[in-house]
Amino acid sequence: MQKNIVTELEDPILFVALGNPGDRYFRTRHNIGFIFAEYIAKSFQLNEFQYCEKMMSYISVSEQFKKDVVLIKPNTYMNLSGKSVLLAVKAFSVKPNDIFVVHDDVYLDFGVHRLKSGGGGDGGHNGVISIVQELGHSNFNRIKLGVGKPEAYGALKDYVLKNFLDDELSFIDNLWAISWKQIFKIILQKGLHQAMTVFNRRCK
Repeated sequence: MQKNIVTELEDPILFVALGNPGDRYFRTRHNIGFIFAEYIAKSFQLNEFQYCEKMMSYISVSEQFKKDVVLIKPNTYMNLSGKSVLLAVKAFSVKPNDIFVVHDDVYLDFGVHRLKSGGGGDGGHNGVISIVQELGHSNFNRIKLGVGKPEAYGALKDYVLKNFLDDELSFIDNLWAISWKQIFKIILQKGLHQAMTVFNRRCK
């Protein structure tokens, strides 16, 4: 049964998947966060995403591994993601160390992931910049998904808004998504630092 979207949650874990809304953007590198969210929701049979106008997000609220889990996809476009995140954090009373922002990272090779505990910079990522500005701090956790970067200097904006290649999509479907499911499960069952020990080491 779907829980009441706000009042019945206890110490919720918030996963914020970053991307741009609309079919034209879904398979772009910048939208790897949305792709992550869809795989997680399907793999763990989470409740379907429902649009919440007040939070400007698509939201799935479920219980997994005895934890209340909120998974959101901001509908504001990347540069204004923080507005949705702030609304969700306030509505669900989420603690900073229970926020996990899932986003693309051009400084990681395609297919590489890095988990990071709260604090640190924004890496020049507009979605993360917006979240820091709206929350007033950077004390949230990150799940960084590497999409690589173009060889030509100055082509970054166009690069992240291009679709993944067919072989990249195949890798995501058949290999990378398996790691995502394991990351999600270990974070909920054993905590972020245990997940970092397992998955950050694998990527070196």
